[in-house]
Amino acid sequence: LSSSYSEEQPYLTITTYAESTIVAAGDGTVVTVASDEIYHHIIEIEHESGYKTRYLCHQEAGVEVEEGAQVHAGDLLLTISADDTKMDYQVLNADGPIDPLSVIDAKG
Repeated sequence: LSSSYSEEQPYLTITTYAESTIVAAGDGTVVTVASDEIYHHIIEIEHESGYKTRYLCHQEAGVEVEEGAQVHAGDLLLTISADDTKMDYQVLNADGPIDPLSVIDAKG
């Protein structure tokens, strides 16, 4: 982890290396595959539990999913192309962002 979750930064930042793979944290439907001025790749998955997860990649990577795809925990989402690629990971519920580590701890 490169950074911790906070109200000012409502996500975790992870530093990855070339040929790393980013996988789905849980079962769900890919609702967004996009980019913007900050992120080369944005993948958002909606889960049956009402949670959403966002995978926000700062550098170029190989996208392995399409909008509308059904994914299962462990399914490949992105393949990282370069060392020191920054990935932001965000978990949301109806009230907004929550600390991803609190959900991991809750599940054991």
